[in-house]
Amino acid sequence: MPNGYNSLIPYMVVNDGPKSIEYCKDAFGAKESFMGTLYCRR
Repeated sequence: MPNGYNSLIPYMVVNDGPKSIEYCKDAFGAKESFMGTLYCRR
């Protein structure tokens, strides 16, 4: 981590968030703590 930084915030950008969360729960025993949604119109 570069000098002057004291934290790291990971995030994921995926097409199907709920499906990806369920995969991570099943595959890795992950626990969901927060899922934000942002819709972008193209």
